[in-house]
Amino acid sequence: MKTYFSLRLKKHEYVELEDKIWFQLKELGLLPGSSLFYQGVKVTKTKGFGRVNFAAKWSRNYRDKSQKDPWYILTNLESLFAATEA
Repeated sequence: MKTYFSLRLKKHEYVELEDKIWFQLKELGLLPGSSLFYQGVKVTKTKGFGRVNFAAKWSRNYRDKSQKDPWYILTNLESLFAATEA
């Protein structure tokens, strides 16, 4: 039986989206209404962690209401929808 997880990350964490190129989450340039999904990324520079999926979503502004920051999610789910809508 497989156990699924989705963990929210803080914006100061780093992800390796390209080989040996690390990005701090707050530097990804998300705007309200945008989202990202990457498979097989490294999420910390510390050794011992395997590759996982990474989802980011910032809900769009609606009737002058918006989220202050995007959500950054570490997951083993297979899609953006599964990680952000469940």
